Amino acid sequence: MAFRDIRGYIAALERHGEAVRIKEPVDWDLEASAMVRLACQLGSPAPILENIQDYPGWSLAGGLFSNYRRAAIAIGLDPDLHPSEILNLYHRRSKHPIKSIIVDQAPCQENVITGEDINLFELCAPYLHEGDGGRYLGSWQFVATPDYDTDWLNWGMCHLMVHNERTLGGLLLPQDDIGVMFYGKYLPHKKPMPWAAVIGAEPLTTVVSAAPYGRGKSEVDWAGGLRLEPVELVRCVTQPLYVPANAEIILEGVVDPEDLRLYEGPVGEYTGYRTSPRMPRVAFRVTAITFRDNPINCVACLGVPTDDADMMAAVLTRSDMLTMLEINGIPVVDLCIPPQMVSHAAIVSVRKPHSYVGNRVATLLFGTKNTGMNLQQLFVCDEDIDVFDIKQVLHAFATKCHPKRGITYYDNQPATPLLPHLSYEERLLGRTTKVVFDCTWPLDWSPMRDIPVRGNFWDMYPERTIEKICDRWQGWGYPQDMRKVWEEGKARASWK
Repeated sequence: MAFRDIRGYIAALERHGEAVRIKEPVDWDLEASAMVRLACQLGSPAPILENIQDYPGWSLAGGLFSNYRRAAIAIGLDPDLHPSEILNLYHRRSKHPIKSIIVDQAPCQENVITGEDINLFELCAPYLHEGDGGRYLGSWQFVATPDYDTDWLNWGMCHLMVHNERTLGGLLLPQDDIGVMFYGKYLPHKKPMPWAAVIGAEPLTTVVSAAPYGRGKSEVDWAGGLRLEPVELVRCVTQPLYVPANAEIILEGVVDPEDLRLYEGPVGEYTGYRTSPRMPRVAFRVTAITFRDNPINCVACLGVPTDDADMMAAVLTRSDMLTMLEINGIPVVDLCIPPQMVSHAAIVSVRKPHSYVGNRVATLLFGTKNTGMNLQQLFVCDEDIDVFDIKQVLHAFATKCHPKRGITYYDNQPATPLLPHLSYEERLLGRTTKVVFDCTWPLDWSPMRDIPVRGNFWDMYPERTIEKICDRWQGWGYPQDMRKVWEEGKARASWK
């Protein structure tokens, strides 16, 4: 059963030891975000900060979706499952969207502020990193925008920095869906673009906003499919938009082409670096604020892996890549976007149909709008490699990838300007070089003559010996249930 709101999800995290409530006073000025950042870096439970200085009745919650266990809980699975099982369920459900429903009354509108009463500084916005350009009210939220000339409603994630009492600043990349809407339609027609920022929605509803889904396709319905229940929407107070009824905070407003630019940034990004300079950005003018009683502001204090941004890519960008490979007939065994590699690398295992399957996979993934912008390095492995076991992947890379014929470069490829390794000129152009590493045995190699036997417990011993050892392992005082590990491995066929 789907979580109705973020509060139900937080309670579930607590039950599984993935969240901790902190009632001691915490300062919004760096202290709260520093606690979130450290918890993410250590893999500790998500901090739920219930006593924020200067903001009685407000809470801050961070790191809510920063590991595979939390991704499993969000979709209603056992958090101890193998990541592949968790992610494959996301992938299956993504193929079956469910339409949203409209409600008349909503918790997100228990408190309504409009007109001259609007003051963004009365909302609990933390100062995320020392050196940031300001306080960010939107860091783990999404912005809903309507297309100019169709009925498409897009959800996208972007930072929103508090500029003054009624204005937020944010980065709209022209290649993102919201950027295509604004720069391609609203701006040429000199029409204001309505928007609504949704903070503290149920987790799957937020996660889909950051993942590629395709122009004209509804992230709202995608979220419904992941939840197995429709998302409840309510009409905004001042804008012609519908937003999740059970969210914590809704900000409504317009981006006006006649009143466009103000300075925003810098801010620590998902790459683990502060790459985006302080520059003129888009001005988000606020026309209404609505929120629940005792609201929870959900934050992502982005930095070195892993945190919420890394996991969102690992979960849902993977689904988009799998779909692309499946419809093109690539015999994929498994696919991993390691959270530690901040969505810039992917590892694919395949049943190799021909010698150049690695280049075929690279052409498909590098060439797509949805996945190609961020993806920089691609590792293609044989089917016996568990792509979620970085030790296996590194061993395959070091022993199977030929330094010359196993590496192919793709020049002049599209890239996000937030990549830290790009030069200033490359960031302006949005172009880079990408690479594929073929970590598979050549098809013309003889299994008996050319391919060496891997010195692995699972490969070097007969099944009867493996079974005997696994059955007795815990009895010898070791903590691992190797019988379970063996059975799960056989089911995935990842090492045989």
